[in-house]
Amino acid sequence: MVRWVALIFAVLPLNAASADAAVTRLALDWSTDSSDRHQNPNVTVFVGGRSVGSYFSRCPTYCSLHEPGLRWEETNFNLGGFARTISLIDDQPGDGRRACFEIGAPPDQETTMRISATLTDPAGASRTVQTTLTAGQTSPVECAPTTFFPASPAVDPSRPSWLEEGIKVLIGRGGRCERGAGTLPAMDPTTGRFNGTFSNDAESCFGAGGNCSATGDHGNPRGDDYEFSCRIGAARPQRATWTCVRGKSATYTQSGPPGVNVDETADWSSGPTTVFPRRSAPTLAGCLARRARIVKVRKGSAVTCSAACRVEVLGVRKALPGDGRERTLRASSTPQTVRVTAGKFRATAKLRKRTTIVDLR
Repeated sequence: MVRWVALIFAVLPLNAASADAAVTRLALDWSTDSSDRHQNPNVTVFVGGRSVGSYFSRCPTYCSLHEPGLRWEETNFNLGGFARTISLIDDQPGDGRRACFEIGAPPDQETTMRISATLTDPAGASRTVQTTLTAGQTSPVECAPTTFFPASPAVDPSRPSWLEEGIKVLIGRGGRCERGAGTLPAMDPTTGRFNGTFSNDAESCFGAGGNCSATGDHGNPRGDDYEFSCRIGAARPQRATWTCVRGKSATYTQSGPPGVNVDETADWSSGPTTVFPRRSAPTLAGCLARRARIVKVRKGSAVTCSAACRVEVLGVRKALPGDGRERTLRASSTPQTVRVTAGKFRATAKLRKRTTIVDLR
């Protein structure tokens, strides 16, 4: 017996700790002149700017929730089997969700319904809202936390200088730009319901081996999103070309704690290709600068130069018919450099060592 008592007392603190982790986000009490038989009010729950569930009557048949970590709790039932205290429990308050509630009286309500609702935010701060509702009447939406912080803007929405740099390159190559503006339907940041419109403008520059774009919102109640991006390829598409990219964007989110997702690349960059490794440069000119491709050739190997080749030969004798003029390099103690114009050239002499060909593109 003593052992069982010790086990019970050992388990009780763990259960208490688990219960303390939950937060009652809504505790709703209601009454009418005939509370012992009237039906309870209806409750709609909004999280992250969308409806995630409702309480119409007895759970689980007439209630629903589609948000992990939330559950309904019913107590203090009247003679009709309706709960006079309706609670929404948050088992994951660490997620920092903003929860909002809309309370409505049943459409066939005979008398005035008195509502007392205590709302608690994830950190534990609470406030009580009291109201009266007649048949079919709906209360204003109440939230915890109360304040909504849209990104208008939370980060700098001005056009970055690198965007203008990219557009200038495209225009210089013969590209063109198109601008447009319009309106988009606005959604209430609390309920997700359509509510008015907001403006959006866009600019797109394209052609000549690349494109740059800029889009931005103005007056979006959910927060002004924007995006800038550029993708610009080498000036002359060649056998082994590369593309320089850069971007910046900001998007408002209500998933978990509300905030702004900002994505910005610090430099122009080009991904690795079959010929060239990854490159990064603070300026577009640096990213697009001609690159050197190192080629190791032996006897009988042919290499095609796209523009010009620099040939370094050490301790060999080699004929290079590149531009119609044969050039012979004799053995030397130091490397000798010869430029060869576009076209194929072939090693014609015996190579005792590897010869380095650098293709300038």
